[in-house]
Amino acid sequence: MRRFYLLYISLIAFFSCSNLEELPVGVKPNFENTEINIKNDTTINGINLIWSNVTIHENVQVDIITGQLTSSKLIMMEGASIVIHGSVHMTDVLFENEGYYSICGKEGVRIDVDGKEYIMPEGGTCFDSGDDLPVELLYFNTTLKEQNVLMEWATATEINNKGFAVERSIDKREWSEIAFVEGAGNSNSTIEYDFQDLEVPNASIVYYRLRQVDFDGAMTIYGPNAVSNSELTPELSIYPNPIAYGEKLNVLSNSDGFQVQLFDTSGRLYGQLSTENIFMEIPMIYGSGLFIVEVKSYSGNIKTEKVVVN
Repeated sequence: MRRFYLLYISLIAFFSCSNLEELPVGVKPNFENTEINIKNDTTINGINLIWSNVTIHENVQVDIITGQLTSSKLIMMEGASIVIHGSVHMTDVLFENEGYYSICGKEGVRIDVDGKEYIMPEGGTCFDSGDDLPVELLYFNTTLKEQNVLMEWATATEINNKGFAVERSIDKREWSEIAFVEGAGNSNSTIEYDFQDLEVPNASIVYYRLRQVDFDGAMTIYGPNAVSNSELTPELSIYPNPIAYGEKLNVLSNSDGFQVQLFDTSGRLYGQLSTENIFMEIPMIYGSGLFIVEVKSYSGNIKTEKVVVN
């Protein structure tokens, strides 16, 4: 359950301002290898933070509009609070708790943390440092078996869990619910779930995700996971290209596991990510222009592609 806070809180981090007490709405600062201290109430919008440490000091409130935090650490001091107003993305972030804190998300806010999307319910919601996450997911796997797709997932704990909507898409834009699997409500032991899609669309790539729903309406999205037909899909795929700023770049491999490095044309490394799965999404919020994406699969294949961000 603390894992969610690490993630959830990290969102906040990237909205920090280095040695600045407030950044006006619309400013999109970039920080790399920076120590950031926020000592006064602060409003931040559109920050891009890489390999940095952020400390939110005692009784300070940070209002975050949008942002990205990658490979960084967030330190919450006693009485610190964060209010999230818009879309945020966080990848590979460590969290240190130095006291009681709270985090609030406004109604309808979507927060993406290591591929999991949290959607705030009607009226918004707040979490305190002593709270537990409603559902802690241990894994979510999708496997192509002949012409069907088997989905398997498990929870370590459940609180107020109504269940899981299983959703499918062929473009990651239009999603259809193909099943609803009831949850246990409340549980402190491991529970395993599964569902088999017997009507897989005739497409080279099909996406699946879980939309976990609480009884109070709060939702968390896990995935998407991609299932590929190796006869129709190349070993490594990078798409779309060109791509609009802020959209997610898709990387797909036919063999499990790969590493991605993102450079600009001068050779500056913006990020290095890895996964044991066959699919990864990378929010392209590092600026506009030409980027070099290098993908190395665990089976030894390498693909390098120039990606244009508009």
